[in-house]
Amino acid sequence: MTDHTALVSTLKAATEGSRELSDEVLLAHGWTTEEGWWWGPHGEELTPETAAERPDPTRSIDDGVALVPEGRGWSIVNLGARWPKPNSCYHASVDLPRAPAPAPMAVGGEAAIPALALSIAALRAQEQKP
Repeated sequence: MTDHTALVSTLKAATEGSRELSDEVLLAHGWTTEEGWWWGPHGEELTPETAAERPDPTRSIDDGVALVPEGRGWSIVNLGARWPKPNSCYHASVDLPRAPAPAPMAVGGEAAIPALALSIAALRAQEQKP
C-alpha cells in the first residue's frame, strides 16, 4: 500500500488542474519518465514527440477515469456553493472491492474541480490495493 498524503494535499489545495499536477498523478499510478520518454503501467510508450498525448487526469475527467481500478464504480457530485470548505465544491468517490464489515465501501476526495476530485479518489483507491 502506497501513501499519497502529500500529493492528495496538493491536489486538494489546487484551484485548477495543470500538466505538472497531472504528471505527479501519473507517476503515482505507475507511469515512469526519462529524457522526455513516458511509459505507462499497461505498456504505453510515448516518445518525446508524442509525450504531449499522455493522460492529463487533473484537467480531464476521461483521463481520470482511466486511473480508476478496472471494474470499480465511480461518481462525482457537485456539492454546491453552500459547501463550507474552500476549494472543495466537488466530491468524487471510487468503489472498493467487497470486504467484510466494517471495511469501507468506497474512498473519496473533495476538490475545486471534478477532475481534481476524481484524481484524489483514484489515488486513495490505489492506496487500498494489497
